[in-house]
Amino acid sequence: LAGSKKDAEITRAKAEIAAIRSAIQTYRGANLLSQKPGSGYPEKLDKKTIEEITNGTKLGKNWTVKDDGSELYLTIGETTTFKYDKTKGSLTCPNTDTLCEKIEK
Repeated sequence: LAGSKKDAEITRAKAEIAAIRSAIQTYRGANLLSQKPGSGYPEKLDKKTIEEITNGTKLGKNWTVKDDGSELYLTIGETTTFKYDKTKGSLTCPNTDTLCEKIEK
């Protein structure tokens, strides 16, 4: 049963990451169309910004976010870090841990 719960949490995390990544690109596209200065990407990925750009999607209980919005931490048995690069609009998991591999595959 524990394995099923962990698998479900990983599946949810995959969906959340995909939604955030898609929202980042949509946000940029809208900003470029409105000709706002800068890269067009969100300045940070704190919980409030994530909810705004994803139209209300809230991160699950397994997530914590660094105060400056530059990193998201996912804990499902182990903890892995996703780094946000506001100049490129990228959200990556540069770690080589098992959890990162499960989320990114």
